[in-house]
Amino acid sequence: SQNIAIGTNSMSNFTGSSTAANNIAIGNNSAYLITTGFSNICVGELAGSQIGSTSSNIFIGHKSGQSVTSGNKNIILGNNSGKNGVGSCNIIIGENNGNQYTGNDNYIIGGSNAITVGKGVSGNKNLIFANSSCKEITGNSNLIYGISQATTSITGSRNLVFGMNSSSDLSGNDNIIIGTSNVTNSTSSSSNIIIGNGITNLQ
Repeated sequence: SQNIAIGTNSMSNFTGSSTAANNIAIGNNSAYLITTGFSNICVGELAGSQIGSTSSNIFIGHKSGQSVTSGNKNIILGNNSGKNGVGSCNIIIGENNGNQYTGNDNYIIGGSNAITVGKGVSGNKNLIFANSSCKEITGNSNLIYGISQATTSITGSRNLVFGMNSSSDLSGNDNIIIGTSNVTNSTSSSSNIIIGNGITNLQ
């Protein structure tokens, strides 16, 4: 089977399935419940501990991907990141990042993004480079860059946001927001271009 398991209870549920091959599990309880999954890399205590039959995932960090039960081809790097996920083809980098994801093809890089329990990331094809932003992402194809952006949720789609402290709740579509402290209220309006600082109360 060509698996490598290092650590107490690492891959301990593995029963010799011929499909569960080429896995690397390093850390106590890493890949603990793996059964038929293959080509996974789990490094860190409880990393990928419940992956079961999922394949081609990389989980690195303490409790990284801890409760992931389905979804393939994800890369999760950071302590406590991607702990509860069922989506595929996501890249999540940063501590406490993307703790619950059901969407696909998202790139979330930073810290403490999309961590709302029971919500997290259900949208698809979002690109988030930020810290402490986007506690919930249900929209699609958004590009968010900065600190404390859309801090409550992103339910809209195809938005471009660059700056700091902009838009506490972004539910509109097709907006471009560039600057600092812009649209700090709920933003349900669509098809706007906002460039500057301190522009608020867009409806």
